[in-house]
Amino acid sequence: MIRLIVVLMMLSSCIVSAKEVEVHTIGNGRPKILFISGIHGDEVSGVALLRELLSEPLSLQKGTLVFIPEANKRAVAEKKRTPYYMDDLNRAFPGNKNSLTEIVAMEIFKEIETLNPDLVVDFHESYYNFDENKDPKYYIGNSIITSADAFEKFDSFIIDLDMNLLLGSPEGSLNYEVSERLKIPVITVETSREEDLNVRIKKAERVLNKTLEHFKMEQ
Repeated sequence: MIRLIVVLMMLSSCIVSAKEVEVHTIGNGRPKILFISGIHGDEVSGVALLRELLSEPLSLQKGTLVFIPEANKRAVAEKKRTPYYMDDLNRAFPGNKNSLTEIVAMEIFKEIETLNPDLVVDFHESYYNFDENKDPKYYIGNSIITSADAFEKFDSFIIDLDMNLLLGSPEGSLNYEVSERLKIPVITVETSREEDLNVRIKKAERVLNKTLEHFKMEQ
């Protein structure tokens, strides 16, 4: 009971409440890994996974885990990709103060810049499994998206994830802007909505566990 209280106190003291974005931190020191989900509110597997991990905190051997489970809290609450009064958050980075979408993007971008993590893992969901002959807007499920620089740095780790590899991401996306402007490696994990939610959560969890294994963080 005492240990549980201490853990809960540690977590509550580590919640950074900005106007739109909540950041949760477990552990301290390096390596430092940021997991983010909920950039699109209807892509729910990453959100479910990170919420579960916050309710049952991991025990780390070393390093820091940073979670942003609901990057766009309004979209997650409404279970919509993007609320009607906002623009696509994943085309708004690095953000500014011109609109609500830009403010959320700016808060997340500045948080990443301040944290300076060793890796950012961004959980998403595609509508369908990867198919190179079809529209990549919809058919990139079960893929990892990253920059060439990030792949060069983490090639063995990314290959071990055993998913389709796609290089390059659109301007304005978290992946592109953080990689290009901050020189922080980002991998975007795209599960597929053709599979059951529990399967998608398990696949996101496998990526998380492989990340901890690669950085030798878990006890």
